[in-house]
Amino acid sequence: MTISEVLIGPLIESAKQVPALAVLAFLTWKFLTHMKEREDKFAETLYGIGENCHEQARDLTNRYLMALERNSDALKTNTETLGEVKEALRSQRAAKER
Repeated sequence: MTISEVLIGPLIESAKQVPALAVLAFLTWKFLTHMKEREDKFAETLYGIGENCHEQARDLTNRYLMALERNSDALKTNTETLGEVKEALRSQRAAKER
């Protein structure tokens, strides 16, 4: 066996494997592309869920603040009314004592 036969034999065998290598590279590329598309869709879904959650939290916070403001106004009005009632009762007591 000559040196050229020793060198050319593996090259010929390697050349026979090129179609299989091309198919493997194509399948790998398709797989990775598909994985990226799925990852992008998943990230988009998570982003949408996060946005929805933040919107709900903002809505609940606004509702809470409006309820808190109404309750504070009602408490202030009740306190003022109670003060007026106490003043009226004091005036009545003072009028009875005279």
